[in-house]
Amino acid sequence: MVNKDYDAEDLMGRDVLEFWSKMAECATFRQRIRAIEEYLVPFAARARVRTLIMRTAKHILVCKGAVRIDEIAFHAVLSVRQFERRFSLP
Repeated sequence: MVNKDYDAEDLMGRDVLEFWSKMAECATFRQRIRAIEEYLVPFAARARVRTLIMRTAKHILVCKGAVRIDEIAFHAVLSVRQFERRFSLP
């Protein structure tokens, strides 16, 4: 999905068209924020629990990339070998 254009309706469903219309009708920034929250909060409520890779990526971000593999593996509750097997490229 990287570096490609996709139609919002194809990705998010027909509701996104109504959302775009609501955004166009907003006169203030505050109204836009409210419309965005009303549209996105239901998605957040249905979001999955953070996966191992999501937690690992968050830890790397928090450390600004300055983190050792053994530390990342520790936070992922994996041995270094298990971590490398799980996250190495084929």
